[in-house]
Amino acid sequence: MFTHIKPSYFPFFITFALFLFFFLIIISIVFSGNTFREALGFFSLLSLLFFFKYRSELTDYSNYQFFLNAQYFIFFIFSEVCFFFGVFWAVFWGFYSYDYYNSNFIPFNIAFSLIFPYGLPLLNTLLLLSSACFATIYHESYLSYVRDNSLYICFIFGVIFLYIQFIEFSFASYTISSTSFGSLFFFSTGFHGFHVLVGLFFIFLYIYSNYIISIFRKVKFYLDNFLNLALLYWHFVDVVWLFLFTFVYSVLFHL
Repeated sequence: MFTHIKPSYFPFFITFALFLFFFLIIISIVFSGNTFREALGFFSLLSLLFFFKYRSELTDYSNYQFFLNAQYFIFFIFSEVCFFFGVFWAVFWGFYSYDYYNSNFIPFNIAFSLIFPYGLPLLNTLLLLSSACFATIYHESYLSYVRDNSLYICFIFGVIFLYIQFIEFSFASYTISSTSFGSLFFFSTGFHGFHVLVGLFFIFLYIYSNYIISIFRKVKFYLDNFLNLALLYWHFVDVVWLFLFTFVYSVLFHL
C-alpha cells in the first residue's frame, strides 16, 4: 500500500511502559516504596526513544500526513475535554455539595490550612499565561518567516511551572489520602501537571526536529502541522489551569 509505513515495535514498548508506570505507582503507594522514580524514568526513556523514532519516520515518509492530521488531534483534544469534564464534575460535587454524606469532605484541620491561592498558584497562573503569549508570538513570527526564540521562553516557563507545582505539593499540609478532598485536589492538579509535561514534550520534540532540519536540510513541511497542533494542546492546558485556579484554589479558599 502507498500509505503503509514499516511496522515498528515502539508502540508495544510504550504500551508496556505505561502499564509498568501505573503498576509501580500503585506498588509504591501500597508498600511505601521508592519505585515511582524508576517507573517515571523508564517511561520517559521509552517515550523519548519512541518520539525520536516517530520523528525519523516522518522525515523518511513525509507524504504520510495522516498521523498529523488536525482532525485526529482535535478529536484527541475533545476526548481530553470530556475527561476533564468528569474531573471537574467530581470536584464540584465534592467541594460544593455539603450534604449529609459529604459533610466531612474537608476535615476541620485541613480547612484552616488550604493552600493560599494568591501565592504559588497565582505565580503559576502568570507563568502559564505568559508562556501562552510567548507561544503565540513565536507562531506569528513563524508564519511571517521571522526568526524568533519565544518558544524557548515558553518551554522554560513550563518547566518552572512544574517545579513550583512540585514545591507546592511537597509543603502541602494534606496528602492524596486526606479524605476525598485530598484525592480530588491532588488528582485534578496532578493530572493537569501531567498534561503540562506532555505539552512540554511536544514543544521539545518540535524544537529538536526544527534543529535537525536546519542542520541536515531535510523536509520541513510536516513541521507546520506539528507546531499548530502542539500549540493548540498547550493552549488547552492553559484553559484547564484557569478553571483549576478559579474553582479548586480561589473559590474554595474563600468558602
